Amino acid sequence: MILRGIKSYLSCLKYIFVPLGALFLGIILGLSIGIPLINMAINGLSDELHNITENLHLDPVALKNSLVHSVSSLDWTAPFDAVKTMLTRAWLENTIFSALNALVDNSDTCITQITTAIDSLIYSIVATILFTLVFAVIFLFAGYFITKSFVRREIAKRSFWKFILVGILDAILTTGVAVLFAWLTSLWLTGGMLFATAFVLINGAIALFEAYFVHANKSIKLKEILNFKNILHLFLTNIVIVALWGILYIIVVALTNTIAGTVIGLALLEIALIVIGMNAEAYVKQEANKYSIVNP
Repeated sequence: MILRGIKSYLSCLKYIFVPLGALFLGIILGLSIGIPLINMAINGLSDELHNITENLHLDPVALKNSLVHSVSSLDWTAPFDAVKTMLTRAWLENTIFSALNALVDNSDTCITQITTAIDSLIYSIVATILFTLVFAVIFLFAGYFITKSFVRREIAKRSFWKFILVGILDAILTTGVAVLFAWLTSLWLTGGMLFATAFVLINGAIALFEAYFVHANKSIKLKEILNFKNILHLFLTNIVIVALWGILYIIVVALTNTIAGTVIGLALLEIALIVIGMNAEAYVKQEANKYSIVNP
């Protein structure tokens, strides 16, 4: 089972451009909406600065007098203390603000106008980031399901009615496990935590039972599929695939960079999760085919 799982994962890496393409399409659509917003905000900021500079009246003499007053008002009988005061943030801020008021008429109005234009630009940038993230996530999910259809067709193909049947069965079993977990936790917190720790093995048992119900019902005895050995092998197979993904991710980051490696690693992780979700079905289907050949 472990070797078959590794082989399935490596074989399905050829579909990597499906999730990558979907992710990049989402990013492009998000940017196509956001970039015009940023462009409009930049133009607005440029126009605002142009209008301000056109109507600006500068008074350099007042600027010089303000600076001279700020410096001369210090106690220069203790020069080191005066210099120390000049280097403080509070003194510098007050001096600059006073000088700006002296240099520019209605400086408060100018600052307010510039701040408003800058805020508009910041909001546009934030909106662009949000649009890009939303579209990227939506198309990432779409790419996941498209990739899953390709992987399923290769390693665990099943009919539509079986798809519906497994969906219903999975919902019943998963809900039952969740209810049992909540009940155990309410009665005994430690028992709930132990149950949560064993959930990985329980999840493997559920996956094998679902796969048996769909692909091998009545053709093989249930105990030949649903046993501790197979549950353990399924668990180890999934661990190995996750470890293999980790190795590939490290290699990709080393060959490219952190950003590109993370994007490609995300696509590799999608394929790993899809294969992990189908390992039980692929194994049971393989065993059912072997049984049908030996016992036609």
